[in-house]
Amino acid sequence: MKTINFILILLCLCFINCQSAEAKKQKQCDELDKKFAAMLNTATDKCKTDADCSCYPAGYTVDICGGICDKITADKLRAIDKINDEIGCGYRGMCGAWICNPVCVDGFCKNDPDSKR
Repeated sequence: MKTINFILILLCLCFINCQSAEAKKQKQCDELDKKFAAMLNTATDKCKTDADCSCYPAGYTVDICGGICDKITADKLRAIDKINDEIGCGYRGMCGAWICNPVCVDGFCKNDPDSKR
């Protein structure tokens, strides 16, 4: 009987520990999602050449499908995305495929999926 009680206690402790680990991961993912949104909000989208523009990652609440912004901001967003992948947060939604071809038009970063570069 003591063995059964001991096993039940261990199972309960394991279950509680597993739940807290998942809750911690979810909190980290939520914080990264907020950080991503805040960083994207700082994007200027200003450019002088096509090289000043870049694509940013998909899968965040603020912009499920990703997009195009200034390269400096896009690089910072990719750094957040790398941490997101390392933690295993995954995507927060799904969207259709699109072609990301950043170009500078009249001083602002835009997408030109039809451009033949």
